[in-house]
Formats: sequence, structure tokens, C-alpha cells
Amino acid sequence: MRAGHPAEVALASVAGAVGPPLADELGVASARLAVGVEPSAVWQRLRREPGLDGLGRAFALAERSGMPVARLLERAADDARRERSAAAAGVARAVGVRTAAPLGLCFLPAFFLVGVAPTVIGALSSLLP
Repeated sequence: MRAGHPAEVALASVAGAVGPPLADELGVASARLAVGVEPSAVWQRLRREPGLDGLGRAFALAERSGMPVARLLERAADDARRERSAAAAGVARAVGVRTAAPLGLCFLPAFFLVGVAPTVIGALSSLLP
């Protein structure tokens, strides 16, 4: 988009670089723009697709406001990266919580055999004559 290519060319280029199902939807959007479908209808359709909603919002906002679409797309990409990073951090935190119980169950018998049992045996042996 920074190079001045029309949206249908940019969408077709990205569709060639990514895999399905995004490539399919981007290819459809590019083809619809190429045959003269109203761009706002194409952007609205992109906004309904999971993973492409930020792209559709950026193009729609650029069309309404006249802002450079490249800057809006960069912002949408940054937002998507932040969301993905936050989701990955949440998954990583959940793994730590889910592994605590099995790890505790593994160490609990060893704790009793090495720490508690000798203390109890020692206390009982001192009580016996």
C-alpha cells in the first residue's frame, strides 16, 4: 500500500503469501474490488471474517476519513500482534498453574518419606523404653 498499489493488487499479493482460509477470503475481496464492487461492501465483508476484522476496519476508516491506509494497516497489525502476545502470555500462565498439582503429587510422597517419616520414627523411638 505504501508503494501506491491499489487495494485489489495488495490484497492479491497478500493472498498469495498466506495460506487458507485467509488466502481464500483475501482473494475473493481482491476479485470483488477488481470487478468494481463497492469498496465499502468489500470492507464490511472483511470485518465479519475472524482474523481479517482489523484489515476491514482499517480500509473502511481510510475510505471514510481519507487517512493513509498504510498507516492504519500498520496500527492494525500492531494491535493484532499485541493481542496475540497477550493470548500467548495467558496460555503460558495457565500452563504453570495446571502443572502445579501434578508436580505437587509427585513430590508429596518423597517429602513424607524423606522429611516426615524419619521425624515421626525418631519421635516414636524416643518414647519407647
